[in-house]
Amino acid sequence: MLVTSHSGYRYSMNLIDDYSNYPWSIHLKSKSNAFSCLQAWELSVEEKTGEHVGTYVTDNSELKTNAMKAWCDSCGMEHQFTAPYVSTQNGKCKRLHLTLMNKAQSMSIACCAPPSFWDKFISMAAYLSTLTPSSSINNQTPYELWFGCKPNLSHLHEIGCTAYVLFEMHSSKIGPCSYCCTLISYEPHAKAYRCWHSPSNRVITSYNISFIESQGTSPTLLYPGHTLPSSSSTPTWETPSSRTVPLLPTNNPDDDDNNDPLPPPPLSPPVLTPPPTTSVELYPVNLLCLLFMSCFCVFL
Repeated sequence: MLVTSHSGYRYSMNLIDDYSNYPWSIHLKSKSNAFSCLQAWELSVEEKTGEHVGTYVTDNSELKTNAMKAWCDSCGMEHQFTAPYVSTQNGKCKRLHLTLMNKAQSMSIACCAPPSFWDKFISMAAYLSTLTPSSSINNQTPYELWFGCKPNLSHLHEIGCTAYVLFEMHSSKIGPCSYCCTLISYEPHAKAYRCWHSPSNRVITSYNISFIESQGTSPTLLYPGHTLPSSSSTPTWETPSSRTVPLLPTNNPDDDDNNDPLPPPPLSPPVLTPPPTTSVELYPVNLLCLLFMSCFCVFL
C-alpha cells in the first residue's frame, strides 16, 4: 500500500480456505513478517478447529523461502507455487483480493475517511465476506461451513452511518453527553464497535452507542444521476383551482328560516410554482490501489 495505515501497516496478506471460502486478512508492517504471521495464524486456527493445514498455494513472493520450506517439511505440509505471472492458477485468492478491495473502497467513500484507514476497511470487508452467502457453496455462508452453525447478524449496523458514542467519563449535566462519530468497523476481539471521530481523527472503541441509519427510512431523491421530477400539475396564480364555488341562495323576506345569509365558503390559499429543478451528479473518489500478497490454503 502506498499509504501507511493509521496503525502503521503497509501490506495485507489474504488467505482463503478452499472448502468453505472462509477468508482472513493479515496486515503486515513489513514483507519480512509474512512467514512469522502465517505461523501464528496457523497455530491459532489449529487450536480453534483441531484441523491441520495440508497444502499452501502461493505465488513466487516472500513465502518462497528456505525457512518456509523447512517448516512445511517438518509439519508434513505441501507448499505449491503458481507459474510466474499466471494469476489464474490461484484464481480464487486473486478474486478475493479484488472483492475485498472493492468493498473497502465503497466503505471508505461512504465514511469519507482518510486513506490511512484502509487496513480497518480491509478487515471489515473480510469479516462481512464470512457472513455473505455465495452461490459457489450452495448459497451458504463461509461462516456456516467453517463453524457448522448459522451466524448471528443482530449486531450488524450500516458502515458509514452516524454513531453517537456515550461519554464513558463523567460529563456535564447540561452539556453534551456523547461524541458524534462515524461507524467504520467492528472490534475483532470484543463485543464493541469502532467509530471514527473526525474532528480529532481518533478511533473510539465503545459499546454504548446510538446509531442513526438510513435503512428503513424514506430514500432521498438526490441520488447520483437522479433528476427531481417536475410538478406541472401544481396549481399556480395563473392556473385557477378546479373547485366550483356554489352560488349563495336568495334570501326570501317572507321566509323566517332564511333571514340570515349563509357565510361564503372558504377559499384555499394559492400555491406558488416551485423553482426549476436541478440535476445533481455525485462522483466517487478513487481509492489508492492496495498491494496484496497471495496465499491459498487447503485443510485436510
